[in-house]
Amino acid sequence: MLTMCGRFTCLYTWDDIRVLLGLEWTELNDWPPNYNVAPSQRVPVVLNNSEGKPGLKAMTWGFPRISGKGPDLINARSETLRTRPTFRDAFNQRRCIVPVSGFYEWQQSTSGRKQPWSITPAESPILLLAGLWQHVQNTDRFVIVTAPAEGTMADIHQRTPVILRFDDADRWLNADPKVAASFLQISSPHKLQFTPVSTRVNAVANNDPSLLRPVEPDADKQPGLFTP
Repeated sequence: MLTMCGRFTCLYTWDDIRVLLGLEWTELNDWPPNYNVAPSQRVPVVLNNSEGKPGLKAMTWGFPRISGKGPDLINARSETLRTRPTFRDAFNQRRCIVPVSGFYEWQQSTSGRKQPWSITPAESPILLLAGLWQHVQNTDRFVIVTAPAEGTMADIHQRTPVILRFDDADRWLNADPKVAASFLQISSPHKLQFTPVSTRVNAVANNDPSLLRPVEPDADKQPGLFTP
């Protein structure tokens, strides 16, 4: 079963993200475009270094469970992350930003078929997803923060990634936890474009531009094209 915010795309370059966010360092060389990022993969993540300067490094998607049993946790619910032991320290001390070109969600149709949708920014090259990170099992790992969905997004899935405004990126990384918590209540600051795409995206092995081509969705599952 595909969980909320369980796939996304990473199609930008270092120069793109450096200019947009004013980043000062990177531990990565250029990386190939990824049209189907899945849990356990390594992708660029924005965080502060020990000097408090924002930059970019690769991290693995998913926190191991404290129990050591079950699949890695890839999302942190905004309602409980401040108290849940798995996420509490990371929220207080290790917030990060996951830059994405878009993400996928799956909508249940009346026929029982799950229709994948590509959700992309309508007016900017990337979306900034709120994240948390930690160093565990000899690697840096991250999760994506989610919140209850509203508007058109709620027609597709009951939850949504927390999307940050570009102007709020620095404060998400650096603010006191009480201030950072205020960002968890903000609806999407971007207009989003919703495109029905092929179920080929269900398979992680499929990773090419054709995944973003529009298809005809089920007649009863056609949300509006844009949402504020």
